[in-house]
Amino acid sequence: MTQADFTDYLAPPEELAARTGLSATDPALLDALRRATAEFRGQARTHISFVAGDTATLDGDGSRVLLLPHAPVRAVTSVELDGVATDSYDWTADGRLLFSHALGHGGQRVVVTYDHGFDPVPEDVAAAVLDRAESRLTIGAMAVQTVAVGGKSVTFATGERGSAAWDRVVDHYRLGRAENP
Repeated sequence: MTQADFTDYLAPPEELAARTGLSATDPALLDALRRATAEFRGQARTHISFVAGDTATLDGDGSRVLLLPHAPVRAVTSVELDGVATDSYDWTADGRLLFSHALGHGGQRVVVTYDHGFDPVPEDVAAAVLDRAESRLTIGAMAVQTVAVGGKSVTFATGERGSAAWDRVVDHYRLGRAENP
């Protein structure tokens, strides 16, 4: 795969700034947003936001189907088998590249140029990333759940705020799920 621009965020810094009162250019705010974006992409196993003209280099596995590294696929503009352009393929939005014949096992090099991702980023993804980034800025990664002093106790929110919501959104967009667009 060529190096796509992985510096963009899955939510606007301005929205996180409005939530936190920090400047949209504050290094801590941008770091929290970058980390939440990277975490979402890593757990979903796909880039999420739109990338045009990305290139993936894959090895044939003896089957007629190869999985592309990112989805949803919006277009496949070229496919080469061992350096020779071919048009004997089809593709699906969920990231499958389908060939009319079985590919050589481990020896047939497949180079695919394709467009993938969402434009704009889905609102539920942006909301989850904003919640996670805001959580990083406001409560960090607290490990303490309850502190008791003199017969009184205080309970703190632990980990990241909105974990159940985060998990649902990540699971919905995770690469490899049959219902992904």
